[in-house]
Formats: sequence, structure tokens, C-alpha cells
Amino acid sequence: MELLILVWRQYRWPFISVMALSLASAALGIGLIAFINQRLILIAFINQRLISA
Repeated sequence: MELLILVWRQYRWPFISVMALSLASAALGIGLIAFINQRLILIAFINQRLISA
């Protein structure tokens, strides 16, 4: 806990920017996975309709 307090006091803005970039990277990763998942579901749905038609 003391280490976190020391980092917060001496390196506040770099610490905040690293945390913000990390959260942005996580959000972009989740968004990319959701986009790919949506495309795969759509392709599977189209293929199923073509096969059953």
C-alpha cells in the first residue's frame, strides 16, 4: 500500500495516463472481439439461409 501511495504522490499524471491508456486498450479489444463475433454470426446466419433455401 505504501508503494501505491508513493507512486501516486510522485508520479500522479504518468500513472493516470498509463491507467487511461490501459482502459482504452481494453475497451478497444472488447469492441474488436464483439465486432468479429457479430460478423461471424451474420456469416453463419447467411450460410444457413442459403443452405435451407
